[in-house]
Amino acid sequence: MLDLPVTRGGQHPNDGVFDRITMSFVRYIWGYRRTMRPKVTRLIAEHGGHARLVTLTSRRQSARFVRRTQAATQVQS
Repeated sequence: MLDLPVTRGGQHPNDGVFDRITMSFVRYIWGYRRTMRPKVTRLIAEHGGHARLVTLTSRRQSARFVRRTQAATQVQS
């Protein structure tokens, strides 16, 4: 017998879970790069100028970044 987790579908407002995908949510996702990314980038520039911003646009870039970060951490230890 497989030991699979028990999942509950639907909405559970008492738990704060609403797993409904609406058209407004889909529009938000589709339009994120055009509308929200410039706003987020501007806010980071305004409030996080001291931080290093790394923008990863692919899984390959993400994997490479993690490998390099881990390697740099091991060298410093």
